[in-house]
Amino acid sequence: MLASLHSATCFYNSLFLEWRQQRLGTFQGQNAFFVLLNPEQELVIPLKRHSRLGRHEYQGTFFIGTKGDYSSVSFSQSVELMLNVLAKTEDEIQNIKNFVSRVKDSEENIRFSLKLRKSDFESIFTSLPDFKDAERALFVGHAFHPAPKNKTGFNQIDAKLFSPECGGQFPLRWFWVANDMIYQKSSEVFEDLGWLNKMWKEEFPHRPAIEGYQAFPMHPWQAQHILSMPIIQTYMKEGRMIEMNETGPDWYPTTSLRTIYRENADYMLKFSLNVKLTNSMRHLLEHELLRGLQVHEVFNTTEGKTLLETHPGFNVVFEPSYYAIKDENGAPIKETFVVCRENSFKSDKVKHVVLAVLTQDHPDFKENLLQTLIKKYAEENKTDYAQASEKWFELYLKNAVAPMLDAQKNFGILLGAHQQNLIIGIENNLPVKATFRDCHGTGYSPLGFELFGKSVKSIDIDNGNILNYEIANYLFTYYLIINSTFNVMTAIAQGNAVSEEKLIHQMRSFLEATLAEDPKDPSCIQYLLNDKVLQHKGNFLCSLRNINENTAKNPLDIYVQIPNPFLVGK
Repeated sequence: MLASLHSATCFYNSLFLEWRQQRLGTFQGQNAFFVLLNPEQELVIPLKRHSRLGRHEYQGTFFIGTKGDYSSVSFSQSVELMLNVLAKTEDEIQNIKNFVSRVKDSEENIRFSLKLRKSDFESIFTSLPDFKDAERALFVGHAFHPAPKNKTGFNQIDAKLFSPECGGQFPLRWFWVANDMIYQKSSEVFEDLGWLNKMWKEEFPHRPAIEGYQAFPMHPWQAQHILSMPIIQTYMKEGRMIEMNETGPDWYPTTSLRTIYRENADYMLKFSLNVKLTNSMRHLLEHELLRGLQVHEVFNTTEGKTLLETHPGFNVVFEPSYYAIKDENGAPIKETFVVCRENSFKSDKVKHVVLAVLTQDHPDFKENLLQTLIKKYAEENKTDYAQASEKWFELYLKNAVAPMLDAQKNFGILLGAHQQNLIIGIENNLPVKATFRDCHGTGYSPLGFELFGKSVKSIDIDNGNILNYEIANYLFTYYLIINSTFNVMTAIAQGNAVSEEKLIHQMRSFLEATLAEDPKDPSCIQYLLNDKVLQHKGNFLCSLRNINENTAKNPLDIYVQIPNPFLVGK
C-alpha cells in the first residue's frame, strides 16, 4: 500500500504538472482530480491536500465511472486507464508498453527498499542522519517523475548489493592496466596527480606495485559488463590487464548510485554504469567530464575565489581528474570512465544532508525530515512553528540560494542545483551551509564566457555548456528554483503552519531584494519575477517517449510551461 501511494504521488504529480487536462472538483466531500477517459467515463483521484506548486497529496484511492455510479480501481489499473487516454496522442505504442514496465519496476523497487529498511526509518527521520546515512535514505526519489526508482538493468539482488536505499555496500574490483592503455585528464591547477595510486595504496598498504602498470578501480557491477567486452577480453588474454583478486574496504553508494563514498578516503569515485535511471543511461560522457575540469579551474581564478570568499558557508565539490581505459585507437572506452570527486564530508561536525532527503515524504507518510527539524528548533527555542518555518526558509534562501544566484548574476556561472546535487549543512536544526556537487550539470552564460573564456583554457564553446541568456535562465531556474526550492516550500507547507502562498510571497521579496542589488546580469531574476510562465522539465513526457535527456540535441525539447507562481505571490 505504501509503495503504491508513493508511486501514485510521483506519477500523478508529474503528469498533472505537464498534461494539465485534469479538473479539480469535489468527490464524496473532499477535493479530487477528475480526468475524462472517454465521453461516458471519468477517473477520479481524491486528494488529501491540494498544492499551488503542484506537489499534491493523495488519499491513495482511485475510482472510475460516471456521476453517482463509481467503482474502485487500483493504482496500476488507473495507470492503464490514463495511458489509454495518452495513447491517442502518442505515435509509438511500444514506448507506452515500455513505460508501463518502468512504472511497475519503480513501484516494486520502492516496495522492496521500504520493506528492507523499515527498521531504520525511526533513526533517520527522528534524528539527523550523517552524510553517509542520508545518502542511503532517498527511498522514493524524484517527486515529479512517473518512475523515480526505475533501474533498467538491475534486479533485486543487484539492488540489495549496490543501491543506496537498500543499504548496499561493497568493495571495489581493482585491476592492473598497462600504462600505455591508460587515458587520463586533469585540471591544470589540480596538484594531486597521483591520487589514484595513493587511493590504491590506502586500500592495500602491503601490496607492491607492478612496474609499467597503473592500478585501476572498477565498480563491481560495472566490471562484469566491462569484462564481457571483446576488446577487454583481448587485453586480459594479452596480459595488458590483470585483476588483483584482493578485497579492500567497503564503499557506499550515494543517491546517484554511480558515485560511491568511503568516509576516510580523500576522494569519492564516480563511474559509468550500464543502468538506465529516470531519463538517461548512466554512462559518463567525456564532454560532461571536461566540465568538472572547467569548474575546478574557474573557481581557482581570482573571480572564482572571490565568489567563494563572499559566501564562506558555500562550497563546491570539485571533480578535477578522470581516468579511462583506451580502445585500440587510443580513445577512452566510455564504460570504463572513473572520476575523482573531492570528499568534502570526511568529518560531519555540521551534519550534511542531501536536500532531496530533507524534503521527501516520510516512508510512512508521517512528518518529513524538514518538518522534524523545524519542530525541534521551535521547541528548543520556545517559538511557534510558523515563525520557525519562516526562519528556516529564510536561512535556506540566504545560505543555499543566494550564493548560486550570485554565481549566476555576477559571474555567469550556472550550477545545476537540483535536489540531489544540493547538500545542506545543518546546525542547531537550521540550514547554515550549502554544497553543490555534480559538475557535469554546469555551464556559463555570455557573462561567464566573457569573464572566463580566455583565462580558463578548458572552457570551449563546442562543449555545449555555453548558453545564451534565455536558455541559461530556463535551465538554471528549473534546477535551483523549481526542482529544489519549490520542494523546500511544499515540504514546509505540509506542516500546515505556513501556507505555500506565504512562502511564495517570502521568496518573491527575497528576489526583489536581490534584484535591487544591481547585478551584472539581472535577466534571470527578472524572468522569475515577471514572466507569465516558467520552463519546467517534462519528466513524464520524456519518460513516456523514452527520450535519453543526456543525448538530446536541444535540452529544451523536453521542457514544458507552468504558470509562474511569483506573479500572483505579490
